[in-house]
Parts: sequence; C-alpha cells; structure tokens
Amino acid sequence: MIKVSVIVAVYQAEKYLTRCVQSLVNQTLHDFEVLLIDDGSKDNSGKICDDYAKRDARFKVYHKENGGVSSARQLGLDNAVGEYVIHVDPDDWIDPHMLEEMYTTAKKNEADLVLCDFFVEQSNNQQYYRKDKPKEGGPKQFFYDMITTLHGSCWNKLVKKSCFDKYKISFPQNMIMWEDKYVNLKLAENPIKVCYLPKAFYHYDCSINKESAVVNNSRKKLESEKFLISWLDKIEDPIVKEQLIELKKDAKKVAFFARDISSKEFRNLYPEINSCYKFKIKGIGRFDFFMYLALRFPKPFVRFLHSLKLIFRKPSMSTNNQSAKNKHCKRY
Repeated sequence: MIKVSVIVAVYQAEKYLTRCVQSLVNQTLHDFEVLLIDDGSKDNSGKICDDYAKRDARFKVYHKENGGVSSARQLGLDNAVGEYVIHVDPDDWIDPHMLEEMYTTAKKNEADLVLCDFFVEQSNNQQYYRKDKPKEGGPKQFFYDMITTLHGSCWNKLVKKSCFDKYKISFPQNMIMWEDKYVNLKLAENPIKVCYLPKAFYHYDCSINKESAVVNNSRKKLESEKFLISWLDKIEDPIVKEQLIELKKDAKKVAFFARDISSKEFRNLYPEINSCYKFKIKGIGRFDFFMYLALRFPKPFVRFLHSLKLIFRKPSMSTNNQSAKNKHCKRY
C-alpha cells in the first residue's frame, strides 16, 4: 500500500506551481503519490502538471472543469490510494523530510491525524515560525482548539484516509474558503487519535498569490463562512457559541469589503452582533469605528473613508507581521 497521498488543487498557478511540485519530487519518502487536480486552469498549469506526470510515475493528473477548491480536493480524496493523505497548496512548498517524518510519527503513535508547525513566508523576504500545538484532552479538546487557536488548514495535517470513509466526511462543494477548517472540525467530532509533531516543514506563502480568496472579498467568500457558521450554530456548547461571535464578526468584515453586498444586506447580516460596534472617542480611526459608521450610513461611502485612512497610514513592520499571522488559508 502507498504510504501517503498528496493532493494539490491547482488553478491558474503557472507562476509558482513548479516550485511547489519540485518540493514534492525532492521528498526523502519514496513510497507516496501526488494527485495534481487541474481545476479548469486557463494558463499553463495543466501542461506543467502533465510534464511532471510524464517524468515521474508517482504523479497523477486529473483535469476537470472549474468547480472550486472543494471539488478539486474531493476529487483528489476520491482517487487517493495512500494509507494517509495530506494537501499542499500550489503557491506553497514543503521541506524534503516532511512526508517521511510525519508518516513515521503517525505510525509510531498509531495516530489518525498528525499535525505540525509551519513557516509563514512574507513579501519582505522575512519568515517566521508558527507553532500550531494542540492542547491535551483528546478529540473534544482538539475540536475546541480547531475553532479557537489552531490553523484551519489541511496542509499541516496528515490524516488516515480510512477516517474519511469511516466517518463519512467530505469537502462541501459550495465552499471556496474554510472548507479545510470544516473538514478538520468534522474529523474532530469523532474519536480520532491526534498526535503533534513539534517541527515545521511547510512554507505558507502569504504574498505570491494575488488572486487568493483571502485578499479578495466577495459574496462567494461570505457564503462559505456563513455555511460554516450555520453548521456550528447547531452545536449546543458554550465554547462554540462564544467563538461564533468572532466568526460572525469576521463574516461581517467580509460583507463590509465585498462590493456585491448591499448596505441593507450588510446591516441585516447577523444583526445580533451589531451592538458589538460602539462609538468611542478613542476608537475613531480603528476598524470597528468604520463598522459602526457602516451600520448607519451607506456602506460605499464608509468604505471610501476607510480607503482614505489606508492611503495616509504608514504601514509598520509589526502591522504587516500581525496581518500575516491572522490570515486564513489561501484559496485560488
């Protein structure tokens, strides 16, 4: 049996795909497969995938009509034959020992899921180490950690393939973001054994993909977060309910920046949290101040005021670093 299946959901990634795929070629683990899912790319991404598949039998290519990251991930999962699976985003890369060390850790500990730390790569050529350690306490604690502190990605988590079949877990086809967080939370609902490897191998590039859904707010992005919130809202748990407030505020922020969301729709989105935005003299100029204004004045006008603030503000290194730390997983 193949030890690890690596799934790469590819879309319009010709500028950085080679870097990603070459890092897979260089793995010290030899018994693995790579499933390159070309999700209807119109650039040379598909050709790059085909070229690697011709040179290396471990690489398999699937060309499909564009359906979004969830459909691409699911197609990869449906065709994976490895004992464990992991995802790698095409604009990122991994160190040579990642698959070998994560698989060895999984087998040694008889784990269903192994997660590790990662590196965040920034546009100023700086790198910082992100620790992603869960607390002790089993699947329930891991579920809480996934909501509150852990990164929601699939790319620093090696998962036993049989768990997806056993617990009937799949990627929601209507999500363009947070589908990975949703899947990891669904896994954590079950009695899985989680193991932590205190090393970083994955390089999460926050700067190279300018088309990432992380930096492009839209109705589709909002609907993805609403799907996650709607699912979590059905869980009667005080910790989950508390975190829902932050998720709803984040969704409200997406709606603020999305041009295809009207002022009325913005105000009516989770109205129960509108009271979180209060007028404070000391808060003038901060983001919550603009959210407060947008609940009372036309959103395009307030968004314009916010853009003026950004133009005249001098970015600081600490601001940039904090922004990178707070980013969600990138999406094409």
